[in-house]
Amino acid sequence: MAPRVRPTAMRLIDPLPPRSSSFAAYPSNVLLVAYAQCSETLRHGRHCERMSDPSRQPFALVTDDDAMIRMDAAAIIEEAGFQALEAGNVAEAIGLLEEHTGRVSLLFTDVQMPGGRDGFDLARETARRWPDIKILVASGARSPGPGEMPEGAVFLNKPFSAEVVHTRLKELFPDGERPEPLRN
Repeated sequence: MAPRVRPTAMRLIDPLPPRSSSFAAYPSNVLLVAYAQCSETLRHGRHCERMSDPSRQPFALVTDDDAMIRMDAAAIIEEAGFQALEAGNVAEAIGLLEEHTGRVSLLFTDVQMPGGRDGFDLARETARRWPDIKILVASGARSPGPGEMPEGAVFLNKPFSAEVVHTRLKELFPDGERPEPLRN
């Protein structure tokens, strides 16, 4: 399974959108078309041009069943210096964690998910199987109860701003482990 790549971090090597244009300048319907084209391109082994060098960025897995919220959260995570992988449910997230073992340093997950398992389940399994991954759990509907979050995980109320997410990431990652944009 190829990681989903965010349109805000990409430029298509195609006529759509016009060359040298940022995705941020296009209306949402064009963004979704560009996102779909870029995802399809990745599935077939071709590439989309990265605006930054992904080999130097740590990976973060963003999991949310709402595609628009997931895309927004992934954009915030990428602003912080991570390369975002995206999953829409717990099973997909576990698959990506298995595929990218040793490369993912952050899990950012929503709580409510389809499929019988929620973000708390994902956070606990991640902490058990990949103890080096930092965990940020977000929800606007449900706060964690006793024992629902693994030790060291941080909870974030929705809706959230980029500033709040970046502050929480600074709490999770020691100075020497922070991506460049968080080192202020």
